Amino acid sequence: MPCKFYFTPPIKLVCWLCLALVLPALVPAQQEEGRLSFGLGLEGNAFSTDALAFGLSLLGEYHVNPFFSAGLSAGVFYDFDSLLTIEPLAFARLYGRSLGSLSMFIEGSAGAALLLFDGDWNPAFSGGLKAGIRFALKDWYIEPAVRGGYPVIVGVSLTAGYALRRKQPAGDSKKVRAIPLEKGESTAAIKAEEPKEEKVSPAEVPVEKLREDIKLDIVIRFRANTIGIDEGELEKLGQIGEKLREYPGQRIRIAGYSAQTGSTNAQLFNSLERAQATADYLVKNGYAESERIDVAGLGAADPIAPNNSPANRAQNDRVEVTILKD
Repeated sequence: MPCKFYFTPPIKLVCWLCLALVLPALVPAQQEEGRLSFGLGLEGNAFSTDALAFGLSLLGEYHVNPFFSAGLSAGVFYDFDSLLTIEPLAFARLYGRSLGSLSMFIEGSAGAALLLFDGDWNPAFSGGLKAGIRFALKDWYIEPAVRGGYPVIVGVSLTAGYALRRKQPAGDSKKVRAIPLEKGESTAAIKAEEPKEEKVSPAEVPVEKLREDIKLDIVIRFRANTIGIDEGELEKLGQIGEKLREYPGQRIRIAGYSAQTGSTNAQLFNSLERAQATADYLVKNGYAESERIDVAGLGAADPIAPNNSPANRAQNDRVEVTILKD
């Protein structure tokens, strides 16, 4: 093999220092579960002390859960002399601490490197570690990163990509539109709408007009960065439903909230989907009519605990239900 592949002490030191700086900052539960993203990257790398190459890479990534993702990538690199490399890889990522729209990650990859040198193809194992930062811009992202391994000693890349929006949960799906909240609130809310249905007449029992809103003290909890209702919360939903039946005809406000992790866009999306899932359950099980319900996604507003630990953040990933006065 004409090219020599080896790690020089200075390059190894740089690689391990980069990883040492990133690893202590990593904590789980930062990315949005169940999203598929695609990216296109530019990279400059070194295969040896005298072989610098540049090229493009494509990648597809699926977020298996809030902190772990897996995907495939393919890169083509050329040193503008005599070495062309094609590098298909499989990778796994662990995402970590977020600062607003910034998330750190560390990635391990393994695959093959097909090196064309002087007309001869030379297959080799390819693998290593990568560390970087993802800047989320709504559904788009930009991602600078550095990697090291074999046969690439060190590489620096910049990737731009797009994360596909998840579909709304199946079931009693509804069209939604933005509506203003009560006076004094600045966060947008979402009101559920459905085609008109024949109204179910409430029981002919005199109900005293409410003088003030009733905020139920039963709170529905959600796992970090998820929107599905856990089975353990169904009993509480039944209790909420029975309480709503005591006030037939009264409007109901269902407000979803999120812990302050990930991007603002993800917080608002998760909080809205949580509130919508709660409303769907109550309607589907006959506890309330859909036209009585206003659904609001409030993101990280109004935390009930500091966002400084997993236990406290778990308290903020919630849905609250209020029976409104006329």
